[in-house]
Amino acid sequence: MSPLAAASGIATDGHGLVLTDATLRSVSHPQIHAVGDAAAVQMDFGRLHGSCQSGLPTAPYTADTIARLVRGKAVKPFRFGYFHQPVSLGRKDAVIQFTRSDFTPFGLRLTGRAAARYKELVSGSPLMTYRYSRRMNVTTLVSRGGRAVAGPA
Repeated sequence: MSPLAAASGIATDGHGLVLTDATLRSVSHPQIHAVGDAAAVQMDFGRLHGSCQSGLPTAPYTADTIARLVRGKAVKPFRFGYFHQPVSLGRKDAVIQFTRSDFTPFGLRLTGRAAARYKELVSGSPLMTYRYSRRMNVTTLVSRGGRAVAGPA
């Protein structure tokens, strides 16, 4: 990770990620918001890991948060829920373990060629997949519920 945040005096974790509160604002500099792989986002079930699945939702949430703050409106805590854990095993093989929103696995999974096609679809176009999943209500929808899990209070 980049040492830029720590060198700037912003509170970071041991990996250089910006420590955030429940609204993804820096705990040391609340005028700074952190998103994606730059943010150390703590949820009730643990810290989000760096992936497009958890990183993409932080950007629209933060844009909405900034707009709400500028208008003097209340801000709700960031909510997030995982959907799956994909693992590529080459171009023609993969394993997809579907998960509960807290990242614990449950029985549904894909393997082999079908899983590789699924992973290629999701990973090859993460923004499109995120937008589509929002419409289907199968992954995180920033402030409208979905599979989202509340962060720590």
